[in-house]
Amino acid sequence: SSQQRKTLTNSAQPKTKKSSSSIIRSRMMGEAPDIILDDFSVKVWETDEDMVSLRMHLGEECRAVWSHGMDAFIAGDWSTAVVKFNEVLEITNGMDGPSKHILGVMEDFQFTIPENWPGYRIL
Repeated sequence: SSQQRKTLTNSAQPKTKKSSSSIIRSRMMGEAPDIILDDFSVKVWETDEDMVSLRMHLGEECRAVWSHGMDAFIAGDWSTAVVKFNEVLEITNGMDGPSKHILGVMEDFQFTIPENWPGYRIL
């Protein structure tokens, strides 16, 4: 069920919960933590403290432009993708790593979509 949690246990020692995160640490130093993972949900983008804080520097406009660029990249419309990712870099003063990375991927292909583009690249 969506309410179930998966637990990876590395220790049988007593545990303490770290604030609101999903990591439960052993009280004994040097032992690996138990990690509890909730079933994945796209709601993680709005509910997980770390994910929310990572996105704080991006406003709605920036996210919309980035999303448009990503849709264009996947669809094979790389000329639009280049424009949109460069627009994101302008908004973020050149600080958006994902935009830089995808522009680098397209540059590796000399900004020409590969034949039989499946909408992704194999890593």
